[in-house]
Amino acid sequence: MAVIQIGNGQTCFFWKDKWASQTLEEQFPLLKSSSLRLSHLQKNRFISVNKTFEEENFIDLFNLPLSQVAFEQTPEIQQVFGSTHLDDLTTDVWTYFGGSTKFRSVAAYKKNAWAY
Repeated sequence: MAVIQIGNGQTCFFWKDKWASQTLEEQFPLLKSSSLRLSHLQKNRFISVNKTFEEENFIDLFNLPLSQVAFEQTPEIQQVFGSTHLDDLTTDVWTYFGGSTKFRSVAAYKKNAWAY
């Protein structure tokens, strides 16, 4: 529905929003197949990208102990950290259907109507 170009990371959720090639929930299907979704293991499912990056110790973002599957995927998630750079002086840019930076519910309804 929306793609986010990260600036300061304050307006998008780390797990739920599409600020990378796909949402992190979608990026880790092994966790879904084992009925352990990473966002459910996380202490705050709706944490912003900015708040996630402020955490000093990555593992502190999770409720412990981690499952074996979740533990094995932590290096992959840490790569997302390493390849993303926040800019405190730039706001996040949200892009919706057709490249618009303004959300229009009519466009969303039309897009969803075609999905069925």
